[in-house]
Amino acid sequence: MRIGLCTRALGQMEQALIFFEKSLQIGRNLGDDTKIAWSLGNIGSAHICLGNCDSAIPLLLSAKAIFEQIKALIGVVFCLEELGLIALFRGEFDRAQTLADQAENLALDAGLSLDFHQRPTALKGMSRLMKGDLTRAITCFQDIETAGTPGLTTCLGTGFVSIVNQDACRAAFYEKKAKHLTKSVHKPQFIALSYLLQEAIFLQNKDKAAAASKLDLAMNAPLSPSKLFNAWPFADSLICQIRQV
Repeated sequence: MRIGLCTRALGQMEQALIFFEKSLQIGRNLGDDTKIAWSLGNIGSAHICLGNCDSAIPLLLSAKAIFEQIKALIGVVFCLEELGLIALFRGEFDRAQTLADQAENLALDAGLSLDFHQRPTALKGMSRLMKGDLTRAITCFQDIETAGTPGLTTCLGTGFVSIVNQDACRAAFYEKKAKHLTKSVHKPQFIALSYLLQEAIFLQNKDKAAAASKLDLAMNAPLSPSKLFNAWPFADSLICQIRQV
């Protein structure tokens, strides 16, 4: 398991999957439900990184069921958040928010540290942002920043909020932080969102040529979340502004 996690941290997803599959087999041979659940969850997470969301969902649901059975709340929170990310990438913002709410509430009720509920809170903020609920999205992102160091989703979300508020300088600050964080998250869908944020910044600075270049990168990035872009009116507006040039 640890070798798989280290390999995944290096971005070597195919190799990580091999180690997670071995861990799953060991867990089954030993009858170790904790090892089985974490192996299934990590296999599912790796599949998201590879763009295989259809394969990830049943794995994460199976892991979640075992975590619930053995009352491993951290594992349940992890699975809910990963399932929420899949919904977000597919443009299913209501479902993403529901899953994020469940994960956040579970983490808070269990008294888990910020590290365990920051990501679902950020996911909830991003879902609200994409549904057009700007005020409550800002609250989510501000709560995270007040409590600790913001992660990738928070930085991207705050960057987009800044664009909506006509503050390109602040958006650029968070885009730079997000760009650095994408190197350690290894979910290519976030890279496409980072390019979209860069496009928005260039558009606000009236540099349409640079904006068009970033849009091209966003749309053609590996595993670009086209369903998210189509479902999010703000993203659709950014795309239309370039295509009408």
